[in-house]
Amino acid sequence: MRVTRERRVASKAVAAVSSSAAEARPEPPLIPPIAAPRGGEQSLWWKRALDLAICLPLLLACLPVIGLLALLVRLDSPGPASFGQQRVGRNGAICRMWKLGRM
Repeated sequence: MRVTRERRVASKAVAAVSSSAAEARPEPPLIPPIAAPRGGEQSLWWKRALDLAICLPLLLACLPVIGLLALLVRLDSPGPASFGQQRVGRNGAICRMWKLGRM
């Protein structure tokens, strides 16, 4: 079998592309990965306590606004002012999400 000039040029081009692809490094991600938290159960306990200490006063402060919005929805449209939907949460657990009004 006789090797022509075109085959040699093509084989050199393929070799050049494959060698440059092997030397190419992937670009780093734009967002660096976040390490898992350390501490086990104890760190989860204080995080939950901090979440409740922040969220409960905010919920109590927002209740009058939520009540006013529910009243406006009830006056504007027929049916209940709020409704719940089932959603899939963490680890496949089903949870209920409450919403105001109907769209």
